[in-house]
Amino acid sequence: MRRRRIDGSKKKNMASDFSEFFKRLRPIVFAFLFVLLVGTVGYKIIVPDASFFDGLYMTFVTVTTIGYSEVIALENNTAGRVFTIIIAFLGIGVLTYGLSNTAAFIIETDLTKPFRERKMEKKLSKMKGHFIICGWSTVGRHVAEELEHTKRSFVVGDWNQEVVDEVNELYQFGMAFKGDCTDDDFLKKLNVQDAEGLFIATRDDHQNIVICVTARQLNKTMRIVAHCKESDAQKKLHFVGADSVVSPSSIGGLRMASEMVRPTVTGFLDTMLRDTNLNLRIEEVTVGEKYAGKTVADLPLEGLDMTLVMAIREGGQWTYNPTRDHSLKQYAVIILMTSPEELKKLIARMG
Repeated sequence: MRRRRIDGSKKKNMASDFSEFFKRLRPIVFAFLFVLLVGTVGYKIIVPDASFFDGLYMTFVTVTTIGYSEVIALENNTAGRVFTIIIAFLGIGVLTYGLSNTAAFIIETDLTKPFRERKMEKKLSKMKGHFIICGWSTVGRHVAEELEHTKRSFVVGDWNQEVVDEVNELYQFGMAFKGDCTDDDFLKKLNVQDAEGLFIATRDDHQNIVICVTARQLNKTMRIVAHCKESDAQKKLHFVGADSVVSPSSIGGLRMASEMVRPTVTGFLDTMLRDTNLNLRIEEVTVGEKYAGKTVADLPLEGLDMTLVMAIREGGQWTYNPTRDHSLKQYAVIILMTSPEELKKLIARMG
């Protein structure tokens, strides 16, 4: 019901825009018709042998600057030439004013927006392995910036049209749509079925829980990371399907402690995250069948100078700084420091 009211309001606003445009255009149309009438009658008076249609034709080709041919001879007719100058001046002025008003209307109402949205929807329907951000809070913005820096495709869902316009304008790897992330149809529009992960980042814990329930029903396997404020909500989010729940107050406390006892380490991590040239990140790659049974030395790291293997997780066991002869098992997760470009190359090489 809510979506129907919104769609109805949108249509009403569009109809209002067109009504306002036609009101603005009406005097311009009348002025143009008046110029055509004056020109037609004027040419008939100046050259009585000419027909009214010849007069209309002469006026039209003059005011539209077509100038195709003169069906009324004015070579030795000074009055006719002066009249043509006056008609051209008036007619071209009216046409220019009308075109500028039309252009202003298109810019103000952004008539191209529905076409852009359809193009984005078509692009989104073909995407697989993208990320969805529900809610454009401060948390959601930071998530989007990290996905943008690491060149991962994402889509934002939010109620605020200004947010949608901002995301679509600023982000190369992201797009945004206006809607309610608690609604099944809207999440399907964001192609939640083929998403790799979903971030729940609204400012309302109760809304976050509803989004988590809805999203988990539509995609049983994708990873869901949720933001919460209260500890009670954290338990509920885990219960309804969130894989991970992040509390900014808890993270903030850990960061403050780290700044106190290990400032150089935090400085290193901050520098790594903010360096837009190298753009290094701690990433993970899962070992597939192709490299199962092989060693770390067999990993296709040739030419990947910024890639460093840091640890391997096999089941619940961690191996830090693995040796070159460490045997890799299928589904083991390799933790490495690398850049977005080298990560894509490594994944492609490992199949």
